[in-house]
Amino acid sequence: MQLAQLLNQTQGTLPLSTGTTALPGTSLTFFERVQAAFQTTVDSLIAFLPEILAALVVLIIGWIVAVLLGKLVRKLLSLTRIDKALDKVGLKQVRDETGLELSIARFVGDLVKW
Repeated sequence: MQLAQLLNQTQGTLPLSTGTTALPGTSLTFFERVQAAFQTTVDSLIAFLPEILAALVVLIIGWIVAVLLGKLVRKLLSLTRIDKALDKVGLKQVRDETGLELSIARFVGDLVKW
């Protein structure tokens, strides 16, 4: 039973002397209505499951592509020897003074990945 139908039917509920309520013309108890609500929730989740799986597939594929692109950019920048060129300009002195192991190729590759 769909939730909307159940809600429409519950507007005219009549209390019974046993503490349960039933819909006019039916014998739907409180527990049956709770069970129907849970069943509707489970049905909705099952119907939504393919969309969740598709989103996970897109996320995983996107992550793989990002990692590969990051590695490609890092490799290309390493081949251009940009780190050595920047060392000649003065980056080596900055790295020595700060104690940081800074690689522009690695930095840009990670930036592309993320």
